[in-house]
Amino acid sequence: MGRYKVIRELGRNQEGGRITYLATDTSLNPPQQVVIKEFRFAALGANWSGFKAYEREISILQQLEHPRIPRYLDSFETKSGFCLVQEYKNALSLAVRCSFTPEDIKKIAESVLEILVYLQKLTPPVIHRDIKPENIVVDKQLNAYLVDFGFARIRSGELAVSSVAAGTPGFMPPEEQFGRSLTKASDLYSLGATLICLLTGTRSQDVGNLIDDYYRFNFKKLVPKLNPRFISCLEKMVEPNVKQRYANALDALQALKPIQVLGGATGLESLVTAVKSRMSTTGIGLATLGIFALFMINLIDFNRENSVKIENSTLLLSPVRSSQSSLVGYWNFDQCSSAGKPMLANELGSQIQGTMLQGVTCEQGRFGYAAFFDGVDDLIEIPDQPSFHFTNQMTVAAWVKPLRVSGLQTIVNKWYAMDSYMLLIENGNFVFTVAIPGGQWGTSIKVSAKVTPDVWTQWTHIAGVYDGQMLLLYINGQLVASTAASGRLQDSDRPISIGNHPSWNAFKGSIDEVRLYNVALNASQVSQLLSNP
Repeated sequence: MGRYKVIRELGRNQEGGRITYLATDTSLNPPQQVVIKEFRFAALGANWSGFKAYEREISILQQLEHPRIPRYLDSFETKSGFCLVQEYKNALSLAVRCSFTPEDIKKIAESVLEILVYLQKLTPPVIHRDIKPENIVVDKQLNAYLVDFGFARIRSGELAVSSVAAGTPGFMPPEEQFGRSLTKASDLYSLGATLICLLTGTRSQDVGNLIDDYYRFNFKKLVPKLNPRFISCLEKMVEPNVKQRYANALDALQALKPIQVLGGATGLESLVTAVKSRMSTTGIGLATLGIFALFMINLIDFNRENSVKIENSTLLLSPVRSSQSSLVGYWNFDQCSSAGKPMLANELGSQIQGTMLQGVTCEQGRFGYAAFFDGVDDLIEIPDQPSFHFTNQMTVAAWVKPLRVSGLQTIVNKWYAMDSYMLLIENGNFVFTVAIPGGQWGTSIKVSAKVTPDVWTQWTHIAGVYDGQMLLLYINGQLVASTAASGRLQDSDRPISIGNHPSWNAFKGSIDEVRLYNVALNASQVSQLLSNP
């Protein structure tokens, strides 16, 4: 690709012949990372509509100047198709499974609305037409970035008519589905649907489960008790009748900003509603009403203050989730510093003093962020803890996306004088090995299986289990290898090493969701790790 050096693939739409890469523009000094979207005409299922979407996206991006819309940089033809180059943002798609609090979701909503306000104030305005979790990326400060303008339209008049329903089912407003006129309120429907998915933990492909036969979203029972005004704001965004929505993004933003998602407003509004109802039926006097209201407001404030204290106390005293008491180590790398480095803490509750990160950077992971290792000297080392010493049962698991499978590559280990256990890649095989006492360094027992064919492009889940009688290896939830093994695991005071150690075992690629258990998980429990971040 000429001056562009591809670092790795970010995503792929096989049917549409579209591939997205992270690359480096070597013509700049210093070189800068960029995103390249490639459209391959020869790919199975690719067609001219996809090419037209790219042309349209370029045309629109060239006119946009907003800090949270990745800038258009370049475009060029290839032997097999066409490429679009954009500014790279170190942010993750909302389609990546992440946990957001209701306050986080409100902040994301405001951030996207600010972008829509900009688009709608342009002359002529721009309608995105395909807002959904996959097309919104957020950084660690929850700043939202809007991407993929392939379906966008520039409104040449008061209204734009959609001749083709080009958006995504479930996020597409009814007026677009039926080929009616689009307005500035059309993108609000798609944004509202996206926010409801975040609140309810619903995947994009399952959004239809939230919509009834009358195109109304039914989600109140699936979310925590929130301020009714916040719920009403979302409901107004996704009104099937466009005339009943907010007229534009600015109106929606101004309505949303002063609303408290949680807290006293909910209790007070509920109180007022209840008291008004009671007054109409019993004739309570105004003075009595005032005294009663003041008492209830003070009670609400007292309960809110003390509930916060209780919550903080629980967090400090019980850092280990009771439902996973056998989970003794869990590192998900979801906290990323402004320098692009993982902020590593044991997700069971606290940072382990002395933890070392050498050269590791953040990457988009299987869930949230992942740790990326350069295959040379990058290393994460977690000091030894009493809970990391196992006897006759254990489980170690991780998601991996290697960039090479040759040689020896450590995924997770407690190994090398004295040896205890290790999960690794060895000459094209996934391997789980343990050591039992015997000889100078212990006697090793291992199970292995060939790496999966799609290991280069897809995340692979690996789990090694020792139950005191068998050594088991699972790949993507399936038992692929086992061997008889018995005896007490050899004790070792080595730290937990991720991605390296010893130096000739350097892993090249991404590692995510590392877990250590002091029990042998069964097949069903291992399978559950695939969907439970």
